[in-house]
Order: sequence, then C-alpha cells, then structure tokens
Amino acid sequence: MKTLLDIDYVTRDDKVIIRLFYKKKDGREIEEVTDFKPYFYAVPVDTEKLKGELKKFDKILKIEKKRMVDMKKEIDVLKITVKQPKDVSELRDKIKNLEYCKEVREAAIPFVERYLIDSGLIPMENSEEVGLRIAAFDMEVYNPRGEPNPERDPIIMISYADNLGLKRVWSYKHENIKLDFLEILKDESMIIKKFIDTVNEQKIDIITSYNGDNFDFPYLKDRASRLKINLSLGIDGSVIKLERRGMNLGARVRGRPHIDMYPICRQVFNLSRYQLEDIYLEIFGRKKLDIDVGEMAKVWNSEDIDGLKKLFEYSLSDAVSTLEIAMTLLPLQYELSRITRDLIYESSRSGSGQRVESLLMRKAHEMNILAPNKPSDRLAEERQRTSYTGAYVVEPIKGIHDNIVLFDFRSLYPSILISYNIDPSTIDCECCPEDNYKTPTQHYFCKKKKGFIPRILSELVTKRIEIKKKLREEKDPEKRRLLDVEQHAIKLLANSAYGYYAFARARWYSKGCAESIAALGREYIHKTIREVENFGFKVVYGDTDSVYVIKPKEVDKGKIIDDANSFLKKINEELPEAMELEFEGFYPRGIFITKKRYALMDEKGILIVKGLETRRRDWSNIAKETQNKVLNAILHEKNPEKAAEIVKGVVKRIRKGDVALRDLAINTQITKGLGEYVQPGPHILAAKKAMKRGYEFKRGDIITYVVTKKGVSISDKARIIDFVEEGDYDAEYYINNQVLPAVLRILEALGYSEDELKGFGKQMRLGSF
Repeated sequence: MKTLLDIDYVTRDDKVIIRLFYKKKDGREIEEVTDFKPYFYAVPVDTEKLKGELKKFDKILKIEKKRMVDMKKEIDVLKITVKQPKDVSELRDKIKNLEYCKEVREAAIPFVERYLIDSGLIPMENSEEVGLRIAAFDMEVYNPRGEPNPERDPIIMISYADNLGLKRVWSYKHENIKLDFLEILKDESMIIKKFIDTVNEQKIDIITSYNGDNFDFPYLKDRASRLKINLSLGIDGSVIKLERRGMNLGARVRGRPHIDMYPICRQVFNLSRYQLEDIYLEIFGRKKLDIDVGEMAKVWNSEDIDGLKKLFEYSLSDAVSTLEIAMTLLPLQYELSRITRDLIYESSRSGSGQRVESLLMRKAHEMNILAPNKPSDRLAEERQRTSYTGAYVVEPIKGIHDNIVLFDFRSLYPSILISYNIDPSTIDCECCPEDNYKTPTQHYFCKKKKGFIPRILSELVTKRIEIKKKLREEKDPEKRRLLDVEQHAIKLLANSAYGYYAFARARWYSKGCAESIAALGREYIHKTIREVENFGFKVVYGDTDSVYVIKPKEVDKGKIIDDANSFLKKINEELPEAMELEFEGFYPRGIFITKKRYALMDEKGILIVKGLETRRRDWSNIAKETQNKVLNAILHEKNPEKAAEIVKGVVKRIRKGDVALRDLAINTQITKGLGEYVQPGPHILAAKKAMKRGYEFKRGDIITYVVTKKGVSISDKARIIDFVEEGDYDAEYYINNQVLPAVLRILEALGYSEDELKGFGKQMRLGSF
C-alpha cells in the first residue's frame, strides 16, 4: 500500500524520466517511468497532406491517426509524439501555422499533468492508511520598521510542530531563557540548518504553513541564499522552488508537498479577517496566544524575561495552531485531490473552476474526447465583459418574523444541469429540434445523446447519494468521518459545475449553458413561491435556491412543520427526478432588512447573520459587537427597546472617550501598489505616514489604523494604530461612520430614527400633532 505525493521529471542522457514520489507504511519510494513520451494533437484540413508537411520536423517520433469526439461530432486527428517536453512548446506554433493544419489541441498541458491524465494514477490514494508525517512551521522576523526586509532583517526564530509530537522553537541570543521547547543556537544560520535537518530527520511527508507561499518560504529562501545555505528540503535533496501563480507565489518542495493553509482557509471560511488567530478561533472556538507584533523588535532587543518567554511561546503557538488547522482541513484536500486526480500541491491551490476542469480533463481522456484549448487572454477578457441574468432574489418583507421555515433546493443548479442535459455538446442540437429539453432562453438541449458534463455530474451526484446512505448506516466514528469528508468534497465539485460554464478561462465555457441553467433556476423558484403560497404559507424572502416562509396566525411549531412536510411531498412529486426541495431549517425568529441582508436565530439560540457588517474586515470591533448585541436583543430576548438602548449606551461611551483603541481599529488590505491609487483611501494615507517613520508596506498587507482627532478629512485623521495613544479618536466618525451604519438598517425597520439612537430624543412625526 502506498500514496502518491508528487511527480516530476528529469532528463538523463537525453532521455525523459518521470519520477513518482510515494509514501509507504515502511518509508518512501521513488519509482521511475522511462517509456512515456510527450505528445499533442493536430486537427487536419487534409489528413494525408498534413502528414506530409509534418515529415520535415525531425523532433517528431511518431504520427498516428485517431478518431476522437470533438463536441458534437467525431473527427480525425493526428497524434504527434515528440522526444522532449520542450519540443511540444517549440513545435505547436509551427505546426498550427501549416497550410493543412486547422488547429492544434492539448498542446499546452504540462508534461507531468499529461502523464497523470494518461496513467490514471490517483494522487493521495490510501493517504489515511500509510501514516503520513505532517509538520508545520512558522518564523518570526526582526521588524523594527514594520514590514521586514530580507536584505537586512534576520530571522530571529523558527517554530516547528509535527504530528509525531515534536515541538520546537529554534532561536539565538537569549541563552538565559529556559523553556522545554526552546533550543538556543549560535546564530541565524544555525536555526535555518536545524530546521532543514529536523524536517529530513523526522522524515516528514507534508510541510504545512500559514501564508508560507508568499511570506515564510520566500523570506527563508532569500535569507538562506544570503547566508550561503542550501535550502535542501526536497526528498531528493533539491532546494525549494518558488513559482509564480497569478498574483501569488507557490513554494514547491520536491517529493514533500508544501501545503499552504492560508489559501485553503480563504476558500473554506467567510470571515472579516484571515489571520491565523481568526481561523483558529473559527475552527476550535478558542483563542490562540497572541501578542502585539509591532512590539516584537523591542522585546527581542530587551532583557525582559517575561516578555521574551511570551514571545517564544507565541512563536510556538503559531506552528502548533497551523498544525492543528492542517490536521482538521487536510482530509478534505486529500479527497479533492483524489477526485480531480490533481497532485495535492496543485489541488490545494486551485479555485473551484480549476478543480472542475481537472476532473473534466481526466474524464475526457477516458472517454476519447478531444479537450478544447484554453482561451487566449484576449478571448477570456471578452468573455468577462459579457453578462446574463442571474438568480432570482425575492424582495424581503422587512421587519421581524416568527416561526420561519427555510426550504432549500438540494443542489439546484447541478440538478437542472443533469435533468435538462445542459452541455456545450447538446446545446441547440440538430438531431432533435422539436422533441428536446426546452428552457426559458432561446436555447434547447438534446434528448437523444447524454452530454459530457451532465454524465460526469450525474456520476458524482449518484456517488454522493450512495456515500450519504452509508454514512447514515455506519456506526464507527472514524469511518463516519472519512465518509463525511468524501461526500463534502463531491458536493463542492458538483456545486461548482454551473459556475464553470461561466468561468472565462474554462475550456468548456458556454454562456448559453450558463444562462439556461440560471433561467431554469429562476423558473423553479417562481414555481415554488406560487405553490407554497397556495398551501397557506407566506414568503418573506427568497434567494437563488432558498425560500423563507411563515404560516400567518399559526403559532404551533409542530403544526407548521407538519404543513411544511405535506407541501414538500406535493411539490417534489411534480419536480424532475434529479431535483428535490428540502426542509432546511426552522427558526423561531428572524429579521429581514433588504435583499441579501438578514439575521436569524436558530432553535439553539445561535445567531446566523448574512450580508450585514459583522463579517467585514473594514468595520471596527465596536461596530461589530454593537450589531451583534442589537441582533441578540431583538431575536433572542425579543426586546427591540433594549436593542435601541444598547446603541444609545455605545454612543455615550464613544463620546466620553471610554473605548479602547483595539475596539476602534479598522483593518483594510492594500490591493495594489501604493503609487497606483488615484484616490487613496484612509488606509493608504495612514500607511504613507508610517513609511515616513521607517515602516514598510507592500501590496497584500493589512493596514490596521484608527481615525484620530488630528486632521481635517477622514484620510488626514487616519493613523497606523502603533502611533496612536488611547483616547485619541474622532468620536463623531465612529458614531456616524461605524456604529450607526452597522445597526441603523436593522433598527429603522423597527421604527427607530437616527436621531433617537444618537440620544436626541424621539423624533416627532406628522401623526404626533
């Protein structure tokens, strides 16, 4: 039993050798494949004449005629096998421009991926059985000027934790600090070497980090280079390689995949911030040790024993927390890697559209389908400029509602895609212009031939149903956990299929398919609303594939749920086989503000907030906490008057200067170069002021600032929090631009005015005279 972790290729004596890096129960294995050659396809205008033209290329080893499926028809293609992977990129444009070549296909697939597609190998298969050794690491860097610079600022400690139980912080200089996990070495060079040695000695299979792609590994690589250290973390002794991946980097460690948990957490969670502390709190419900990072250099330069101990403990907590997060989230990444058959390094950094395409590429090869080419940048930009009508959103009935039932279509868009056979190969087919699957758009879909993507999606949905059945019957907790991970991975992929059709860089892009699915989705939501209202319910809100309803004048929860189930039985008998409306939840109370902005209280008293400011990063804690308290008072305590008093109390506290800076801090990301902003916001001007005092910032950094009393405009008043004293804040800004906007929509729906909440008394209305 073994698990495929990584693949690469090398050239020896002008021969291409593919290397497969496996983990086995008793160690590792590197298997070599010497008989696989790179190839691509040419679509001929005239097959024999194109064969003649190809004879002049001496790097071509073999030309084979094949019959393959290309969208709606079968065509003849020439499979062109070459000597080296680099020959593909060298020859494809030359061959494409030949007189008798219509186009080349599958000529931009990396050689390793080509092998993985053709071989049918499944990365991460058996990963739960082979005893993977997983380590996490983090670094602290000397930062007296804010943003550290690897040209001058050394690494002062590296923290490490693995699932074998080893926990270490390696540092230097402070020999007088005694902690069980702390190892004081000679200098920076020694701590880097110790990290490398430990990874190799512990025979680690997977290295995890938190933002290691864009910070830890690039910084470590730069410092190691300056100190003339080979960062040889690869299984074969190779050094790490940094790759450009769009706006980000990827740190590749050969045979020992590096998995950065940061991009994974950005996909899995919807939070206002994605710092390690935020993710840890979200997953485990408890806070990890935190410090003021701005004070790190000061503590490092001091002889403060307690401060230094806390700094080392904080460093270790970063590695330990990253490892805990990894152990929680990696099983889902393993499963996604298995389903899409992408290497875990690639899969863990892929977006939903890329994962769908990886799966389709493997399935296309199995089914002898010729994959479309990726679009050019120009074509992708043209696609992005086009649009179509999306999901239907019902205008909410504003205010508080009790005893709310939520109905939700189980995988609405995947169900539509399957039921109506929606696929680029079936759209507006010539074989059934009369008897077809009609849609509210001008498009129709074939009834005679099953489409490529509907077939793949149907297999996924069927598999998920089977897994969920096993999950209900399984009693063993560990087997239940694995089954749940598997069904969740399938759900993620299935729900991404509709969006894939509209993904501008998709090979199987189809605006016609995407808009047909969206139109049918709107049609089924309208049908559901009509039917549920005929059943005596009242719709208070609806969005995309969900409908929130109440039963006017009915207060008996049991009766409401019985009626809801009766309605479900009726409507599901009328829906297509692959489609099902489900009872998703019962909520004792909720408040609806506007489209996509509402809050619900579930039966356990848990607050569910959608579209309101509590989730956004650019709102201060005082605004978020006030909104949360207001919603709890309204929904849990059923006391709107208390909610209004909470706001009035916060306004008074702000005016008195009683709010701590940490609760006033606003976090905003730098999304482009500082010089690229035409109208720079407060965070940019705050950053520029700090840079004059020696701080450094770059694109992607989070700026934490406070709006102070000093200045004329808001931007003038913005200062990095490190330079602000307690009590120095613009009270009126925080009242009018933070707290009130966070609660005003909620309380206005209940009849409260802005002046009332500011403490100016009840507003007079015409009816009061």
